[in-house]
Amino acid sequence: MPNNKTQFDLLIVDDDPIWIDLISEVAHDIYSYNISNSYEDATQMLKDKRYKIVCLNLRIKKKGSSSLANGRDLLRFLRQYYSDLPVILISGYIINPKKYINEYYNIKELLIKSDSERIDAFIDDLKTSIDTVYLNLNKTDQEGGLMIIELLTTATAGAGIKFLFDRLGKSVDRLNDEQLAKIKKAESAKNDQELEIAKESMKELRNIAPGIDSIDSFVPWVEDQVRADYDDLLKVSKLVLAVLVEKTKSQEDKIKKDKLLKMEAALASEIKGFENTVDIDGVNSQITRSLHERMKRSLDFIKK
Repeated sequence: MPNNKTQFDLLIVDDDPIWIDLISEVAHDIYSYNISNSYEDATQMLKDKRYKIVCLNLRIKKKGSSSLANGRDLLRFLRQYYSDLPVILISGYIINPKKYINEYYNIKELLIKSDSERIDAFIDDLKTSIDTVYLNLNKTDQEGGLMIIELLTTATAGAGIKFLFDRLGKSVDRLNDEQLAKIKKAESAKNDQELEIAKESMKELRNIAPGIDSIDSFVPWVEDQVRADYDDLLKVSKLVLAVLVEKTKSQEDKIKKDKLLKMEAALASEIKGFENTVDIDGVNSQITRSLHERMKRSLDFIKK
């Protein structure tokens, strides 16, 4: 099923006409863009069209609300439904910027609105931020990047398929019956050859919904899943381990690599201990919590 939604480079979300004009001036003649002045309009635009980057003012209004801080609501919406969509966050003042970047880590750039004497500097900073994020997007598209589909094994396919279907349910389009059937085959793959055939079919997803199986999408999905229950904890943990292994291989900094290797070994040991305990005594809450906590710490390493 082709994706027929119109694509734009930027969605600019701000309710101050002066700042909208400034941001539009930066994008004019370089990037295609739409403008939204409220939470409701922005969420509808995200559903109706496709965007590469969101420029968001943290203090936008929400219809029917006196609060001016509803950029946070949009950040939560983006984190849940469009976690692979990069955000340039703009604000007049942020008490704890690291908190936002850690919680909503699809934030790629954070800019503080300058006073009137530094408008030119702000415009330059904004242009640099947009150019940087856009170039990094194109670089990732060209180089492929680390994708979950490539990391699936017969042991983790079930968790991987659940992740993809959850993402598709919140994404731009749906699959037709033939595509669904091909992807579902991965769940029942009995050997590597069967899985490889299914994985080739799954890669069609990237033409329908770019970034659908990216690490930037996978990590928040895992965090949301483990808050709710532990049903797929073991399979998801193995998939997190696979991501960690690949991250370790690609790390060139020796100190960071050593830290990743230690985290990789710790998670692998926790998984083995969980499997051994389950085989002997069945699932118990203590071993489950232990694996859960270790996996969460591993996710923190993957996000860095």
